[in-house]
Amino acid sequence: MGMPGGAALGAPGAAVVSAPGAAAFEAPGAAEGQGSAGTRPSLTVPGDGVGSAAPAMRRVSTRVPVLLLVSGTGWRSLLPGQRVRLHGRVTPPRGDEFLAGVVVVRGPPRPVGHPPWPQTAAGEIRSGLRNAASVLPPDARGLLPALVVGDVSGLDPALVTDLRAAGLSHLTAVSGANLMIVIGAVLALARLVRLRPRWAAVLGAVALIAFVIVARPSPSVLRAAVMAGVGLLALSAGRGRAGVPALLAAIIGLLLFEPELARSLGFVLSVAATAGILGLAPPLTRRLSRRLPRFLAEATAVTIAAQAGCVPVLLLLDRPPGLASIPANLLAAPAVAPATVLGAVTAVVAPAAPALAELVVRPAGLATGWIVTIARATAGLPDTAPPWPSGLLGLGTLILLIVILMAAGRRIRRVVLVILLVVTTVTVSARLYEPGWPPADWLMVSCDVGQGDATVLAAGEGSAVVVDAGPDPRPVDACLRRLGVRSIPLLVLTHAHADHVAGLPGALRGRTVGTALISPLPEPEYQAAKASGTLAAHGVQSHIAAAGQSFTSGPLTLTTLWPSAPSPADPSAPAVPVGLTDPNEASVVLAVSWARLGVTAVLGADVETESQRALVASGRLPRAEILKVPHHGSRDQDPQFLTTIGARVAITSVGAENTYGHPAPATLNTLATAGVRNYRTDRDGDVAVIATHAQGGLAIARRGHAHDPPTTAAARAHPPRAAIRATPRDRPGCPTCRAESATPTRRSRSRRSRSRRSRPIPLGLVTAPPP
Repeated sequence: MGMPGGAALGAPGAAVVSAPGAAAFEAPGAAEGQGSAGTRPSLTVPGDGVGSAAPAMRRVSTRVPVLLLVSGTGWRSLLPGQRVRLHGRVTPPRGDEFLAGVVVVRGPPRPVGHPPWPQTAAGEIRSGLRNAASVLPPDARGLLPALVVGDVSGLDPALVTDLRAAGLSHLTAVSGANLMIVIGAVLALARLVRLRPRWAAVLGAVALIAFVIVARPSPSVLRAAVMAGVGLLALSAGRGRAGVPALLAAIIGLLLFEPELARSLGFVLSVAATAGILGLAPPLTRRLSRRLPRFLAEATAVTIAAQAGCVPVLLLLDRPPGLASIPANLLAAPAVAPATVLGAVTAVVAPAAPALAELVVRPAGLATGWIVTIARATAGLPDTAPPWPSGLLGLGTLILLIVILMAAGRRIRRVVLVILLVVTTVTVSARLYEPGWPPADWLMVSCDVGQGDATVLAAGEGSAVVVDAGPDPRPVDACLRRLGVRSIPLLVLTHAHADHVAGLPGALRGRTVGTALISPLPEPEYQAAKASGTLAAHGVQSHIAAAGQSFTSGPLTLTTLWPSAPSPADPSAPAVPVGLTDPNEASVVLAVSWARLGVTAVLGADVETESQRALVASGRLPRAEILKVPHHGSRDQDPQFLTTIGARVAITSVGAENTYGHPAPATLNTLATAGVRNYRTDRDGDVAVIATHAQGGLAIARRGHAHDPPTTAAARAHPPRAAIRATPRDRPGCPTCRAESATPTRRSRSRRSRSRRSRPIPLGLVTAPPP
């Protein structure tokens, strides 16, 4: 259940007190734990009531969702339905969250009674599967519980990366396919023993309920469960299959029960994939059966249909599916059903017969081992996603292609009509809810490029200063295209590590570049030489960075803070201080100021403790409203550096589920203690700093991303905002400057959806001192 240090648990409904202050809560525990290193764990719980600890306030009882910021390992053992008592301080939520409040919890939870017996049994089943799988090789050991019950606690981060690159990450998120395999096996068993259809439906319903309890109700599981329930009702009544009505009933019923699913990316992708299979798989199977064996034609048709159904949604998110994912899924598909069925049998028998479970789990391990082999083999292939415009332009192009195909003949109209329906639905939804990207009057955008850095500073219409290019050409190119950047008057490469310069061809693609500023330390030598060659091939002249340099472009001024300049007495002296041989420590730190707005940002590159201390001692470090956290929030930070700047907002550019442990918990705690609100590209996607109409007024907008598995990813296509009010005393140069307090950094609810646009929130209204 997550990483050490805590857990993030989520479920609908919770308790909240009506006013800020110390409060004592009594609430049931939540559903699923998914902690993450480098974040203060959070918990959303369903509660029946809350009482204020203040004697002057009366007790109130209600059922509304709250977010708990927790610490310690005591939260990780909670099961769904477990009632607990806790003490904490209540603060208002951010406006884009479906929450009634946020509670900073003090101390561990105090369980009240026992969790419901079904949840206790489900917990034993999940634990039994993990224990039985311990006899398997490491990768298969972690993948089997993820495949069967969605338990990802044992997955190797490197395997997660390979699965995502191969288009197989959906296997680690329990979905309707897993449920259908289990229900199908149960119904096959019922048919084998010649049960009547009505009793077979009852047996299937029992298996359905048990599976949902054990696997925990993710959006895709809920969708599949309702569809399966409709199908079982049809079976008990002796009626035929009705896939489309079942899907529509599932959508309507779930949205009435839980409206927030409407903005869940996992739910949207699940519905889109199912619609694609229902509409496209039968005709594709018939056509492919003319040239392929029936079983291979069906597998190929289902894979292509599911991918086609998801394409419109993925285009909106700038994540077109790679062509390599189709053969990867075809090769992995034969192993999914045996692994799921054998894993389910293992989970059921493990609590009562561990020795038998270890025998059953070994063939399941062979099946998951095959999936691991496919993931490893295909993850290394080059990016094979076909070139296609992103966003609404991509959807419009797709619609045009469909219209052309429709004119080709009547036989394919059924296929394209289904695609057109999905595209139209997504397009209309985007028009209704998408306020557009980039937001108006943006000043600075930290691009979501994965585990790397790429920062864009607006320098006029179609023009921007770019600081670093990330690890891959595609993400930075897509980010710059979204921002409409056609000209780069200044390109800064803070140092030559691949996560900052390997994406350089993408930044240069189709754009004019004036000059480049590079680190004085050309290390690592290979990456430095490659970057220099790329710049030279595009006719871009490079200059060595040194402290004191100043550049003006449009409304902004950049000042180089680090590395130190050569001594005036010896101009030939190296720009890098003697003994500083680490590329991170020699990376280029910049101060960016917008004089008209009275706003300053410090871009910390990858400098670590030694250089940070030298910067603080030099006196060159300015006060700033915004800090780009150095080195992706690693633990190598000088707390005085982080606090001397006095920032009220920090942006951490970091990759989802990276293997480095970035950002470090200690760094996040330092920022939270200083009252700094932290935004992260792995959870918020592209993060934009926006100028408001007020003097010195700023706001933050987040675009969202699609890097996560479908059942846990957040549908955040619309950039919610959190306002930052800059006051004169907060501006650089003021001797009494101090940063306004802000809400401590907190983890989003199990990566829940953030697509609803919200009103800007003044920081003073969401102030909460750390526990």
